[in-house]
Amino acid sequence: MRKQTLLGFLSEYTRYLSYSGSLNIHSLYSEMNEKNHRLKEPLFLYSYYSRKSEVLKKYLTDKDKAEFSHLEKLLTENRLSELPTDYAKVFNSYQCKLGKTDNENRVKSLMIDRIIKLKQEKNISNYKIYTSLGINPGNFNDFIKNRKTNKLGLQKSREVLQFLESYNNE
Repeated sequence: MRKQTLLGFLSEYTRYLSYSGSLNIHSLYSEMNEKNHRLKEPLFLYSYYSRKSEVLKKYLTDKDKAEFSHLEKLLTENRLSELPTDYAKVFNSYQCKLGKTDNENRVKSLMIDRIIKLKQEKNISNYKIYTSLGINPGNFNDFIKNRKTNKLGLQKSREVLQFLESYNNE
């Protein structure tokens, strides 16, 4: 799985915070001013990184122009440590999202070890597991045999583990 880019994250986050789900700069800015003030930081960062700053500047009030110019200067000079708190929070969210995948993969790797051990103890075939849980056979086999953690999600991995822990040989 590819790591998410900052622009991809900002697009997703801005769309998520928007009531319309749009990435139209004008409608986002209007929404931000009317009823959705938490949209400001993601919108400004999205506009900068998507190279739509000039579009945004057409709609900005004088106060917002000053703030956006300061933000542009900090970003252009790569002075991220000097960003105002609300902008830094957006960057921290991005860093957390990047780290989330690595953490999930570590957890799934530990689950694979436990799954293999339980499979051997209870003498259960891969076939029995993936048919019982409705998992794609190729993905499950790749997950177990080749330890490809991207083949099963965290929730599905938990389901496999719970299935094995509760399984009784009849």
